[in-house]
Amino acid sequence: NTPPELVCCNADTALLCLITGITTESQLMDAHDRLNSVRASLLGVVMNDQFAPGLLAELHRETHRLDRLLPRLANALRRWLNRSQLLLQNL
Repeated sequence: NTPPELVCCNADTALLCLITGITTESQLMDAHDRLNSVRASLLGVVMNDQFAPGLLAELHRETHRLDRLLPRLANALRRWLNRSQLLLQNL
Protein backbone atom coordinates (compact mmCIF):
# COMPACT_ATOMS: atom_id res chain seq x y z
CA ASN A 1 0.00 0.00 0.00
CA THR A 2 2.26 2.73 -1.30
CA PRO A 3 0.79 6.24 -1.12
CA PRO A 4 0.12 7.62 -4.61
CA GLU A 5 2.03 10.80 -3.78
CA LEU A 6 5.20 8.76 -3.33
CA VAL A 7 4.71 6.99 -6.64
CA CYS A 8 4.13 10.30 -8.43
CA CYS A 9 7.11 11.88 -6.72
CA ASN A 10 9.43 9.14 -8.00
CA ALA A 11 8.01 9.17 -11.53
CA ASP A 12 9.14 11.60 -14.24
CA THR A 13 5.67 13.11 -14.54
CA ALA A 14 2.13 12.36 -13.40
CA LEU A 15 -1.33 12.67 -14.93
CA LEU A 16 -4.28 13.45 -12.72
CA CYS A 17 -7.50 11.68 -13.80
CA LEU A 18 -10.95 12.93 -12.82
CA ILE A 19 -14.56 12.20 -13.72
CA THR A 20 -16.47 15.18 -15.06
CA GLY A 21 -19.51 15.97 -12.94
CA ILE A 22 -18.44 13.57 -10.16
CA THR A 23 -15.07 14.87 -8.95
CA THR A 24 -15.54 18.06 -6.98
CA GLU A 25 -13.33 21.11 -7.17
CA SER A 26 -12.23 20.60 -3.57
CA GLN A 27 -11.15 17.02 -4.36
CA LEU A 28 -9.16 18.27 -7.34
CA MET A 29 -7.50 21.00 -5.31
CA ASP A 30 -6.71 18.51 -2.51
CA ALA A 31 -5.05 16.12 -4.98
CA HIS A 32 -3.11 19.01 -6.53
CA ASP A 33 -1.92 20.20 -3.11
CA ARG A 34 -0.87 16.68 -2.12
CA LEU A 35 1.15 16.30 -5.32
CA ASN A 36 2.75 19.72 -4.81
CA SER A 37 3.67 18.84 -1.22
CA VAL A 38 5.96 16.04 -2.44
CA ARG A 39 7.14 18.08 -5.44
CA ALA A 40 5.65 15.71 -8.01
CA SER A 41 5.75 16.92 -11.60
CA LEU A 42 2.15 17.17 -12.81
CA LEU A 43 1.94 16.98 -16.59
CA GLY A 44 -1.80 17.54 -16.89
CA VAL A 45 -5.33 16.41 -16.17
CA VAL A 46 -7.36 13.78 -17.99
CA MET A 47 -11.08 14.47 -17.80
CA ASN A 48 -13.32 11.41 -18.19
CA ASP A 49 -16.71 12.66 -19.36
CA GLN A 50 -18.42 9.27 -19.53
CA PHE A 51 -21.25 10.41 -17.25
CA ALA A 52 -21.53 13.97 -18.59
CA PRO A 53 -24.58 14.74 -20.73
CA GLY A 54 -24.07 15.19 -24.45
CA LEU A 55 -24.51 18.41 -26.39
CA LEU A 56 -28.03 17.52 -27.56
CA ALA A 57 -29.19 16.82 -23.99
CA GLU A 58 -27.71 20.12 -22.78
CA LEU A 59 -29.37 22.08 -25.59
CA HIS A 60 -32.71 20.43 -24.80
CA ARG A 61 -32.30 21.37 -21.16
CA GLU A 62 -31.58 24.97 -22.09
CA THR A 63 -34.69 25.18 -24.32
CA HIS A 64 -36.83 24.29 -21.30
CA ARG A 65 -35.73 27.57 -19.73
CA LEU A 66 -37.61 29.37 -22.51
CA ASP A 67 -40.91 27.54 -21.86
CA ARG A 68 -42.29 30.20 -19.54
CA LEU A 69 -41.54 33.24 -21.71
CA LEU A 70 -41.54 31.88 -25.28
CA PRO A 71 -43.20 28.45 -25.37
CA ARG A 72 -43.72 28.37 -29.15
CA LEU A 73 -40.10 29.26 -29.82
CA ALA A 74 -38.91 26.66 -27.30
CA ASN A 75 -40.99 23.94 -28.99
CA ALA A 76 -39.73 24.99 -32.42
CA LEU A 77 -36.12 24.85 -31.20
CA ARG A 78 -36.64 21.39 -29.73
CA ARG A 79 -38.14 20.14 -33.01
CA TRP A 80 -35.18 21.60 -34.90
CA LEU A 81 -32.72 19.96 -32.48
CA ASN A 82 -34.45 16.60 -32.90
CA ARG A 83 -34.03 16.81 -36.69
CA SER A 84 -30.41 17.98 -36.65
CA GLN A 85 -28.27 15.29 -38.30
CA LEU A 86 -25.13 16.74 -36.74
CA LEU A 87 -26.43 16.53 -33.17
CA LEU A 88 -28.00 13.09 -33.61
CA GLN A 89 -24.69 11.42 -34.45
CA ASN A 90 -23.27 9.07 -31.83
CA LEU A 91 -19.57 9.55 -31.30
